[in-house]
Amino acid sequence: MEVRPIAIGDAGLMLALNLALDAESDFMLLEPGERPQSKILQSEIISNAVAQNNVTWMIAQDRQELIGYCAVTASKQRRSRHVGSLVMGVRKPYWGRGVGANLLAVVVDAANCKGVRRIELSVREDNLRGIALYKKFGFVEEGRRTKSLRIGDRLFDELYMARR
Repeated sequence: MEVRPIAIGDAGLMLALNLALDAESDFMLLEPGERPQSKILQSEIISNAVAQNNVTWMIAQDRQELIGYCAVTASKQRRSRHVGSLVMGVRKPYWGRGVGANLLAVVVDAANCKGVRRIELSVREDNLRGIALYKKFGFVEEGRRTKSLRIGDRLFDELYMARR
């Protein structure tokens, strides 16, 4: 497995990863079929992120397939430039194999080098594996959004966590 920064040429692989994540896990925000399925749009998203100094976006690749990603987007405003928002996803067959930990370690370090001192995220209350990983990296729970996510006919809380 290789962890590296995303590149514009990864658009097709990133789109395939996102579509797989949407289908494999209901811990992701988007449901299957909800994500725009355009390689061109994905390329534009990556291009914009790469061009901005406030985005740190790493991918994990195994052979010719992307198996995970992690990104921190820092605020552009001067007063909150030190604050970043984290999103990540790892393919289900790779859960528990260190992919998330490797991605998170690299992204936290790279974001820190860009001046990000506080990283925030939200995670579904029953994503115990994700919560444990975040806690291992120093994230603490700061709040809860009650019944903020509907998955099928069930409502779930979101935990707000941050690494200070």
